[in-house]
Amino acid sequence: MTTLSSLNAATTLALAPLVSSVNPTAEARTDASSLAALSSSTVVTIPSASGLAVLQTYTPEGTLAGTAPVLSWASDNSDIVSLRMMANYAAQTMAGHFAGLGSALLDRFKTTGGDYAQSISIASASGLAPVGQGSNGPDGQIGLTIRTKSGVTVEIELGSEDGGLSVSIKSSGTLGESERAALAKLSDGFQQAIDGLSAVPPKLDLSGLAQFDTSALASVNFHYSVTGERNGNISASYSQDSSARSPEDGFTQMNEDYGAPSGETLPGAAYSRMLQQSDQAMLTGLADFSASITDTSTSPNPMRPGEVDSFSYQVA
Repeated sequence: MTTLSSLNAATTLALAPLVSSVNPTAEARTDASSLAALSSSTVVTIPSASGLAVLQTYTPEGTLAGTAPVLSWASDNSDIVSLRMMANYAAQTMAGHFAGLGSALLDRFKTTGGDYAQSISIASASGLAPVGQGSNGPDGQIGLTIRTKSGVTVEIELGSEDGGLSVSIKSSGTLGESERAALAKLSDGFQQAIDGLSAVPPKLDLSGLAQFDTSALASVNFHYSVTGERNGNISASYSQDSSARSPEDGFTQMNEDYGAPSGETLPGAAYSRMLQQSDQAMLTGLADFSASITDTSTSPNPMRPGEVDSFSYQVA
């Protein structure tokens, strides 16, 4: 015998007709017999919740909910630099993206002088950029160009855009052991410069870069540029060779150290005891330098968008 199984009591009541007030017992027996006859030829199937297809939903940022990001590497990712990039890629600030990355790149010169390139790009399983990362996020570019005394140029680049990271080392020639050692010694100074400009508020720390080994290296050029960061756009550059140093800031750091004395006797030094204090002060000055400081322009008056607040300063 086939039985009609209803979902609940409410469904059973809905199928049963109203009970007559004249003879309720007889009416109920008649209705029950009618329902039994009907059920012998009727089958009702109600699917369970587990059989329904789960619809994919999107977050307010336009990504699929519950999808893990997919990481794509340009090359083998088992080295120290790649491990540092793995730890940094999910950071929401430039300070987090570049933390320890500059020093890790220059530390490679302790063991090798070969070129290097690595990049990591991030996307969700749906192919869309993860939350908080994409074309509208901040972009950062950092570069360090070093020329050795033998004429070899080494270019170190770090980039962060669209939620990914990229780094590279390119040399125009073969590096000697002393040149590699001099490059490796700049690792801490390079990272200090990066961390200082990435801080809030930014700080220009050139103390480590300014004291490079002049016996092996001829010049150092550093540049930093970040756009779209929450604390505004920041850019800075610094260059130094054996004859001149050129920052955006940091005159004290720039003149703290000139390397080991060359042993040459400067003209007029034999008469230094005879010079007055003011004359000696004139012979001790800053290194040749040029500096340019530019602040981000703003329009604080909404009623007059043509009014712009800006600051620019140049000195040499």
